[in-house]
Amino acid sequence: MAVTFSIREMVVEGQLAGIRPGDPRELVRAELGPPDAWDPSSRADAATIWRYGNFEVHFDGDVVWMLFNDYLDGLDAGPGRDLDAWVIQRAAVPGPDEILQRLHEDNVPFVVGRDVLDRRVVWIEGGACLAFDRDEEDGPECWFAIEVLLPSRAPNLTPEPTA
Repeated sequence: MAVTFSIREMVVEGQLAGIRPGDPRELVRAELGPPDAWDPSSRADAATIWRYGNFEVHFDGDVVWMLFNDYLDGLDAGPGRDLDAWVIQRAAVPGPDEILQRLHEDNVPFVVGRDVLDRRVVWIEGGACLAFDRDEEDGPECWFAIEVLLPSRAPNLTPEPTA
């Protein structure tokens, strides 16, 4: 049975095919298989980042500290894995208003704020941090990354006032 990478599960539940920050490297290998790629200057069992398609699993020693993807306009789960892209359509990544609307519709609690670089971020407790930015100073705001972090590494954000 193929492993499925679900964007909804990554965003809302903070997991990638059952893998969460805090899990050991051995569990990642057992659940996801060997990585498709890693830093070529190190052995796979010592690499700090394992790549599965364009999804990344980041390690601190032998413990996952972050799940990451910043290729939302070209999601790729890699060979032998399925992808459930949820609200993302090929080459049509939804903007912040669409994502916030979908989270509201799904009754997912979240906080909207600004990070230290003044980018909009959406923090879903127990889930992911969604990062938004502008390609140009006056261009549209785009969703560019999903980060699922250990609670101790939660993003430093300043919440925006609620209406």
